[in-house]
Amino acid sequence: MFHFLEQLQKRPIAYRKRVLLLSTSILTSIIVLVWLSTFNTVSDISEVDSVILEKQFEPIEEIKTNIGSFFDSVKTMSAGIFGGDEATSSDVSEN
Repeated sequence: MFHFLEQLQKRPIAYRKRVLLLSTSILTSIIVLVWLSTFNTVSDISEVDSVILEKQFEPIEEIKTNIGSFFDSVKTMSAGIFGGDEATSSDVSEN
């Protein structure tokens, strides 16, 4: 490998640029092909796998529900603090 690099350094710049372009094109093509091959495995999900995926997303739905109930409780507490209705900017400026 080092011998090849030494020989390459002795070549003209135009030749080195062609070797660089060719090697980077080959490496990029390999990476893209590997990346594209992963799409085939992901798209082969059976019904059993979809049920497993739905069970994995149940905690996310629970978190969404908890966040919604948190905001509802904050609204309820703010209504109690500000006299039954939520405070508006005009209510705050009047005091």
